[in-house]
Amino acid sequence: STDVVLVGHSERRNHFGMSDETVTATTAAVTRHGLTAVVCCGESLEVRESDGAVAFVQGQLRAALSDVKPNDRDRVTVAYEPIWAIGSGAAATTEDVAAMTTAIRDVLAETGFKDTPVLYGGSVNGDNTAELLDARVDGFLVGGASLRADSFLAIARAGDDWYASHGA
Repeated sequence: STDVVLVGHSERRNHFGMSDETVTATTAAVTRHGLTAVVCCGESLEVRESDGAVAFVQGQLRAALSDVKPNDRDRVTVAYEPIWAIGSGAAATTEDVAAMTTAIRDVLAETGFKDTPVLYGGSVNGDNTAELLDARVDGFLVGGASLRADSFLAIARAGDDWYASHGA
């Protein structure tokens, strides 16, 4: 299906009070009606600096997926978007993204979503695309860089080069 709904984006959570309960209900409704839910999860700088990032993101994800019916699991994609990196120009390090991707995949495996794609969003650009792909993400949720054709094309070209060099 080409009908995709972003659920739980940080701006919705922060500016409109979208709670984990609302994200859970929305994710279940989106998938139940045959649409694909891109479930966004991510931590603030405050949570990251308190060493609570992994537990926080895993909690968001467990909640979001808890009411999705088994037959609808293939209609879910996860987007990790560290709030502190969005639009800041400061993307998470490869190590940060790899650690969080592993933590996300652990939750996906334990909840029956093991084949679910994991995207990264947060100051993605043509210069950091390859290193972020090295962190085992399946793709990107591109924000600001998608608004300028040259920026978006740089990401696409860098991704194409990465896949070509990795035999994919």
